[in-house]
Amino acid sequence: IVSIVDTASFELAKKSRTAVKTLRTGLQSAQKDVKKRIKECVLDVVDAEYDSIIEGVKIDENARQEPITAWETAKENEGLEKLRLEEERITNIKAEIRGFFDAWNRRIGELSFANLENFEVEFGETLVNYDKSALQEFEVLFTDSVSNLTYMLSEKKATLIAQEQIRLDQEKLRIQNSISNWFNSWSDAILKYSTSAICQDNFAIFNKEKGLECGEFQSEFGEKRSQLVELFESRIETLKTDEITKEN
Repeated sequence: IVSIVDTASFELAKKSRTAVKTLRTGLQSAQKDVKKRIKECVLDVVDAEYDSIIEGVKIDENARQEPITAWETAKENEGLEKLRLEEERITNIKAEIRGFFDAWNRRIGELSFANLENFEVEFGETLVNYDKSALQEFEVLFTDSVSNLTYMLSEKKATLIAQEQIRLDQEKLRIQNSISNWFNSWSDAILKYSTSAICQDNFAIFNKEKGLECGEFQSEFGEKRSQLVELFESRIETLKTDEITKEN
């Protein structure tokens, strides 16, 4: 390294620097050439060889991976199928319970007093013979449905019995009114007959008349009919007496 003290030493220092710089750039250029030759002759060859080896290993790896992937896929599909079947099983059981409930619920809604007794027997036999084992863990849902149906049936039964009692009471009242109207109609007519002949003719019609269908009130009807017979006979005698009196 030149110590600069004047112009001459300055110029000498510049020449020394240039020489060193030239050496550096020459070394850098030589380094690049060496790297290029090493890359072309060694590294590229090594890379290519490794690429070839790696490609072969990849083929071997893939060959071993394929059965593993196939097995994993099969297991995954098997799991999905099991899940689908389980969901289908649950859906079918719930649908069975819902269908059972809906069918009997509809029939309870349509139930009449006339078939109430047979319906109760059929419903009871159905519950006894129903295979609840197929419902598995959902048997409790079936039990709840049966409880609801049983309650609904009891409510329907109470309503039907009340309605039937009302009907019977109305029917009894109708029959009693029919008997009363029938009796009053004949009674009024008998009292209005003006001659014994007319009275006897209508008495004959009365005797040929078909009686009323009175059910449990048949005895009451019989009593009223007997009263009318007595009234006819009494009226005929009265009219005859009046007619004889008028003749004399």
